[in-house]
Amino acid sequence: MRKLLLLVLLTCLTATGRLMAQETVVTGTITDATTKEPLIGVNIILKGTTKGAISDADGNYSIAVSSPDDVLKFSFIGYLPEEIPVGDQNQINLGLTPDLQNLEQVVVVGYGTQKKKELTSAITNVSADDFNKGAISQSPLQLVQGKVAGLAISRN
Repeated sequence: MRKLLLLVLLTCLTATGRLMAQETVVTGTITDATTKEPLIGVNIILKGTTKGAISDADGNYSIAVSSPDDVLKFSFIGYLPEEIPVGDQNQINLGLTPDLQNLEQVVVVGYGTQKKKELTSAITNVSADDFNKGAISQSPLQLVQGKVAGLAISRN
């Protein structure tokens, strides 16, 4: 009698566990829609939860979903966000579209950011080609000397 009761109890627990939360894994690759290059660091969030994932160096991601009704939200700085219902898909490959309206030159300043046109100081770019011109020097400061107008470098 005990064995029969134990068998019935285990069968009920196993069936209930299978019915409760059956998660499936959705995988895919995220690329730039125009260049087809993989995007690194895209946020993938299960809508309505805090569950999420981030795309790797090849644009690949993997996230567990519990229902075909779940919706995945894809977002990345400089690109339009996308929401895709999972349905019965196990693989969702996506090409994110660049958000050209919000792309402006931004300069990082200390603890925040400012648009380049709002700065009151002078900004100068020194490229690697500029360093290759001229005499070979002993320090990075000497490399910059004479390449930037108004920059005075002194040694103590």
